[in-house]
Amino acid sequence: SCKTKMAVAVVVAFAVVLSLVQGQGATVHNGSSRGHMDSCDLSGLWTFDLNNFYSYNFTKNSNGSYSFTSDYFNDPWTHALMTAPDMSQHVTFDFYKEDGNLDASKQAIIHSTCKFIDVEDGGFYASGVPVSMQSREDWMTTLTAFLLRRARIKAADGTVLLTPGYPTHYNGQWMRDGFYGIGNGMPLLANFTEMASSAEFMLRHQNPKDGVFPVMVSPDGTSRYGTQCNNLLENRCQDLDNAPFAVKLVAAIADGNPNKQQGLAFFAKYARNLTAGMNAVFISQRGLVMSPFNASIVGYGFADSVVKSGEVLYTSALYWEACNHIVRLANLSGGDLLPLVKDFQQRADAIQASISTAFWDDKIGMFRAATGIESDHVDVWGSALVGNLGLASQTQEDAMYQYFSTQQDKVFFQGQVREIPKPEHWDKLVYGDPRDLKYQNGGYWATPNDHVIGFLATHNMSFACNILAQNIDSFRGYGINEWIGPFWPNTNTGAPGYIASAANTYSVMRKIKCPNL
Repeated sequence: SCKTKMAVAVVVAFAVVLSLVQGQGATVHNGSSRGHMDSCDLSGLWTFDLNNFYSYNFTKNSNGSYSFTSDYFNDPWTHALMTAPDMSQHVTFDFYKEDGNLDASKQAIIHSTCKFIDVEDGGFYASGVPVSMQSREDWMTTLTAFLLRRARIKAADGTVLLTPGYPTHYNGQWMRDGFYGIGNGMPLLANFTEMASSAEFMLRHQNPKDGVFPVMVSPDGTSRYGTQCNNLLENRCQDLDNAPFAVKLVAAIADGNPNKQQGLAFFAKYARNLTAGMNAVFISQRGLVMSPFNASIVGYGFADSVVKSGEVLYTSALYWEACNHIVRLANLSGGDLLPLVKDFQQRADAIQASISTAFWDDKIGMFRAATGIESDHVDVWGSALVGNLGLASQTQEDAMYQYFSTQQDKVFFQGQVREIPKPEHWDKLVYGDPRDLKYQNGGYWATPNDHVIGFLATHNMSFACNILAQNIDSFRGYGINEWIGPFWPNTNTGAPGYIASAANTYSVMRKIKCPNL
């Protein structure tokens, strides 16, 4: 069963009619076209729902209309309802019977990239050669766009939510997964306003008692604030990355709005909420994010099965990044938000001054995961994040690059990344035996590749592009999974059609622009 869909901001609205005549192909009649219609050439092959069986060849006629032909004329699928488009280019599909009478009309939108058409009933058309024949870059773009549409569901109040993947494995919207899909998949969204509303749905479920944002919210509105919380922790039960990802999500929507004033207004609307959420995070005396020893609450959600305590590397880096978003957007907003600039700059400065002292291991040339439980292990993802954010010194960056380049067999498998170097495992898990090397305790993930490959690209573009190519080839061969094997003899994989894997790989692909990918 197909889910609802999503979105991207576009520019100019226009109307066209795709008149489908049985046995005579179809014609696209230009209506009140303006601007972008002239620059959006629809000529070529269009495939429905990535199914090569339903492909249509569009040909531009001398009068500016289009005709297309195919052996198959009627859309054979039933789809979930698509919400009305907002800032997009409108298209109407008219389907005719053999006798020439109109059978049905369907509204659709041409995406701003001119590569996709989203139909109101959930249909999705992608341009170009069949997906199996596409280049790595085009394939990754098309599959990410497809998953971002199919992973949507409707909440009980009618809000369209972005789940972590399709088919639905995790039912609801997660704060961190929502950021990865919306923030890193921004250029491919089908409806920008719809996804901004899904973010507001999450923000509305902030706990008024302590300011904690939810880890996730179910379609019925039930919120979860902490994946695990010790019974001694009566208040501020949370995953420590809830607030940083809430900030990153708001910043992504503010920055992604084509109307900059509206974007800043969105930030201003939630600035106080974000401050309350950031205040609820546990912070050590030297300014680093910490997991209290008596609670050992989750630091980063993609390590929510791992027990860490003391100061935590990954979430400290996320918190630093969130502080800088608030500083930047408060500066741009001005007015009564200006006091936030000094406050959050001081928080960011404290992290920058302390992170190396707390976590850097000069002998290994990487950052360690925490100062309490798991202090004896390198955090592969966290080290790359610190490097990618510019929190490491040049000497540290060079050492980390050397580690990644010489320890590839301990870190990478098919372009995806272990959280902890092989053959190590975490010391303490919430559930399961630490010797069982899978999931977050030995599985390989594409989720961190936006900053792992991004970091590598600043030191060796060829190396980074090779890892990226392996990553996309693995997706094409085995699916876009939450995490993978190794496949033989262990065939375990995580949830299929995983948004964080797709969107984060797509994001770094756009950023580093590998030649001949």
